[in-house]
Amino acid sequence: MRLTISVVALLLWALPVAAQKPTQGSTRGSIAPGGTLTFKHLKIGVLATTADSSVGTPHEFATIRLKEGGATEELTVRQGESLNWHGYHVAIAAVHGPGEPGGARVELAVATVASLPQCIGKPIGKDRPWPCR
Repeated sequence: MRLTISVVALLLWALPVAAQKPTQGSTRGSIAPGGTLTFKHLKIGVLATTADSSVGTPHEFATIRLKEGGATEELTVRQGESLNWHGYHVAIAAVHGPGEPGGARVELAVATVASLPQCIGKPIGKDRPWPCR
């Protein structure tokens, strides 16, 4: 009985941890302003983090630079947003300001669009439903 309880407790602890690991077609990172995350041929640089407190609930934003090959684009994205760019899916999970524990940084997840569960085995393109475009 005691072994069964130990095995069940171990599984309850290990399953959520395993679910958080990025797949082969994805990665996660925490990037401070001035830092860069590289995934396959995509480079994501964090230029700045800001907060808009002029509204009732403050919104945190990150200014990022996406670069792949000769293409470069700078975007300001809000915490919780995701976007597709050149076949990559970029999700901005959290934006932390300089006054927060750990300092200013952006938590993000990156995957190839083709590796997203809802897109596997389906055609990818502009005429496809989100997020498979």
